[in-house]
This record gives sequence, structure tokens and C-alpha cells, in this order.
Amino acid sequence: AARDRPWVEALYDAEIRRLDTEFFGRLRRTLAATELDDNTLVVVSADHGEELLDRDLVGHISTFKEARLYDEITRIPLLMRLPGRLPAGLVLSELVQCIDIMPTLLELTDTPLPEGLQGHSLLPLIEGRSWTPKPLFFASSSGGYTADADQYRRRIHAVRTPHWKLIDNAWEGSYELYDLVADSLERDNAIDRYPQIADSLRTMLNEWV
Repeated sequence: AARDRPWVEALYDAEIRRLDTEFFGRLRRTLAATELDDNTLVVVSADHGEELLDRDLVGHISTFKEARLYDEITRIPLLMRLPGRLPAGLVLSELVQCIDIMPTLLELTDTPLPEGLQGHSLLPLIEGRSWTPKPLFFASSSGGYTADADQYRRRIHAVRTPHWKLIDNAWEGSYELYDLVADSLERDNAIDRYPQIADSLRTMLNEWV
């Protein structure tokens, strides 16, 4: 129920605090005790976000219900620390992807990049060198890892830019368009008001699919 939201959010905050104190605190103390703190790259990320009653449910519901690709599911943390190489306190708002992590780690460790990588090293962005922004693409299946063949064929897809997101709800043949600048919570489907933007994003999404 809606009245449970403060309780749900408090539990989630407590999980984050526990991760900080019981995992990262111990990790930092261990790295310092073994004199590895200044020579260890630490990366924090995730494979998905969580709904906390944002849309009447809790969790990443594609594992048990219909797939969703709203920002509370797709927008995840990426924290990196390497003293002497990565600037402390730098916060970047550009859109990047999980597939950008591996080439970043390889470049940081002076390891050759294999051919065919889809991701891009983030070092040019971090170091203020030339960086070309790119849209992000997403796919998800209803039922998650338990999806049957029919559910998997009817995956939903989305494309996101800093300003816009288009979601293709393949199972019902509908589209959602969100102006993320004016509507960051993705509540107002603007598909009918901006048909040209929707068509442009739909073309990009279809090419990626």
C-alpha cells in the first residue's frame, strides 16, 4: 500500500548503509592493512535498479511480472576509485553503459582491447578528452530468467538519450515517449505531442534491434 512507502524506502536505505559499513568499510581497512589501498581499483555497479513502490510494486519486477524499462530499473550506480589515476570527487552526468566498464578496466591496466567490443573506455570522458555521447539501448523480458519462448520473443525495448526515452511495449504494440528533462519520473507519455521525435527514436531503436 502507498502508506508502506516510507517503510520500504527506510529498509532500502538500511541495506545501503549495511553495504557501506559491513562490506566497504571492511574492504578499505583490509586494503590499508595489506598496503594495497593505493594500488587497487575498486568498481561499484549493479545489473539493475529497484522499484520502491514507484509504480505500485517493489523490486525489479521483470523477474516475476511484466517487463519494465523505466529509469528506476535501468539507471544504476557506477563508482570507480584508483588513487593517483582517477580524480577523487569527480562526478559525471553523461550516459554510459555496463559494457563500457570492461574496456575502461583494460585501458587502466594497459591491457590491449580485443576486437569487436561494443563498449568504449570511459577514460577519455574521465580525463576530459574527446568524447562522443551515444544513446543507450535496453531490452527486457517478462518473467525474467524464467521466461518461456513466447515471452522472450516479445521482449520490450527502449532507447534513451539525455533528453528523451522511447519504450517499445512489443507485447501490446504500444509506445511510450518521455521528456526526461520536464518529466524525470516518466509519468506523462508524450508520444502524441512529439511524433517527429518519436519517429526518429523509433528508427534508431529498430536499427539496434
